[in-house]
Amino acid sequence: PFVIWAALRFRMLGAVNATVLLSILSVWSTAQGHGPFARESFTESLFYLAAFLAVLALTGMILASVVTERKRAIDRLARRVEVRTDKLRKTENRFHSLIQGARDYSIVILDPNGLVTSWNEGAERIKGYKASEIIGRHFSQFHLPQDIRTGKPAAELRDAAREGRVEEEGFRVRKDGTTFWANTIITALRENGSMVGYSKITRDLTERR
Repeated sequence: PFVIWAALRFRMLGAVNATVLLSILSVWSTAQGHGPFARESFTESLFYLAAFLAVLALTGMILASVVTERKRAIDRLARRVEVRTDKLRKTENRFHSLIQGARDYSIVILDPNGLVTSWNEGAERIKGYKASEIIGRHFSQFHLPQDIRTGKPAAELRDAAREGRVEEEGFRVRKDGTTFWANTIITALRENGSMVGYSKITRDLTERR
């Protein structure tokens, strides 16, 4: 147990030191005629002692090698995870910059219930709300009152969830109450088959109408 503990705790160096220490104690004890390896014949005692020390050393080194290799594998995995996390972070930052820079498009992320969770500069320019004013509120407030009464916002989410994507053109409402003609695309967002929300891209087409 002492060699095993040393191998697990200090790896190869610990296993070697523990084996040397136990070897010294075993040799001294056997030479004094004590311990489990003491026999009437000194030659027989040395044989049993040598066999024990060989097994002890082999066990310690094998265990230490396994522990060392396991530690190296964990370190390699940690480095790969760190590299991939850094790449993912950079990709997310580029994606975020791209979304924020799309001033001609309102790019909004909704949760599965239709509440706004992300809001870009284009959305602020087109619809008039700052992110602090709109995040956490339902996207139906961009619709005309009569559309809300008929359940159109909820129907859009149902269609997007069923079809994966829904696109339409119609009037939408700004913060100041004015309306504009918009092209809107709502796309269902899924992870591992589960619905996690929607992306909603809107473009002001008033000048083309």
